[in-house]
Amino acid sequence: MKKVGLDDVLGLSGYEKVREDFLRRIIELKRKRRISIGDQVSLVFENRDTVIFQIQEMVRAERITDLDKIREEIAVYNELIPNPGELSATMFLEIEDQTNLREDLLKFLGIDEVVYLNIGRHSIRGRFEEGHSKEDKISAVQYVRFPFDADARQAFVAGEKAAMVIDHPNYKESANLTPEVQKIPGRGPGELRMSKTRKQARKTRQLEVIWDVIKDDKSHPTADQIYERVRKKLPNISLGTVYRNLQKLVSDQRLQVLMRGRSQHFDPLVERHQHFICENCDHVYDVLIDHQKDIKPVKLPHEGFKVTSHQLAFYGTCKHCST
Repeated sequence: MKKVGLDDVLGLSGYEKVREDFLRRIIELKRKRRISIGDQVSLVFENRDTVIFQIQEMVRAERITDLDKIREEIAVYNELIPNPGELSATMFLEIEDQTNLREDLLKFLGIDEVVYLNIGRHSIRGRFEEGHSKEDKISAVQYVRFPFDADARQAFVAGEKAAMVIDHPNYKESANLTPEVQKIPGRGPGELRMSKTRKQARKTRQLEVIWDVIKDDKSHPTADQIYERVRKKLPNISLGTVYRNLQKLVSDQRLQVLMRGRSQHFDPLVERHQHFICENCDHVYDVLIDHQKDIKPVKLPHEGFKVTSHQLAFYGTCKHCST
C-alpha cells in the first residue's frame, strides 16, 4: 500500500472546507474496519485513508504550516500503513470504569506477545510497535502488524475462516472476522485508483494553474502565498503539491528562488538581475545593474571552487516607506 506523501495533505484552510464530509466518510470506513475482541479490546485495521485523516487532524490541532514539520508528522503516521503482504491495526484497550484505570490496564501486561490472527490452519502472531508497554506501565493504544506468508495470504484472500485471538492469562477472547472486514487487503474501502493518463492530466492542470498564478507576479511571493491564490482555482490542492510544482518550475528554469532567511521567495523573472529589499515593509523589487558579468569574488576560501551563479541584494527603504 502506497505511503502518504506531502501531496496527499491539504493545507489548514483547504482541509476545513472538506473536513465535515471527510470525517463522515472516515467514521463509516472505520466502522467497517473495526473488530471487537471481547468487551475490552478492539482493533481498527489501518489504510491510507485512516492514516491521512489522523495526519490532517494532527496538523489541524497543532496549526502546523511549516512543510518540514508536516513531513515529520507524515513520517510518524506512515508507520501505521501496512507494508506489502501484511495487515496493520491500532489496538485499543477499552476500560470503561476509570476508577482503577492504571491497575486495570496493568492486567494486560504481556498482551503484545499473545495476539494472533488465525486463518484456517495458519496462525500469525501480531508484531507490536515497541515502547508502548513496560514492566510497570502499558498504553491503552497499541500498534500491531500481522505479516503474511504466501500460503496465509492466499487462504485469507480465498475467504477461509479468519479470527482474532487473544490468549492472555487475564483475557482469553476471540472474534471471527466478518466477510466485510476480510475484504480489506489490497484496494481498501474508499481508496481510489486513477489511470496513469488521468493522473498525468491532473498534474498538468495543476502545473498550468500554478504557473498562471505566478508568471506575471512581481511581488516575489512565498509558497504559502502562492498556495492561497492557487486554492481559489483548485480548492482541493495541497500545499505540498504547490511546493513540488514550484520546484519543478525552478528546475525547468521558469522560476528562480530568492532566499530570505529560511523562506523561499519565487521570481518569474529568470533573466540575470538583482533585488532591492525594503527593510521597513520587507517588499522585494527587481533591480537591473550594469556589468553584472564583471561581479566576481576577489578570493575564494580554497582552491578548486567554481562559481556558477550569485545573488546580490540591496537593502534600504522603498519610496512608499520613505514618505
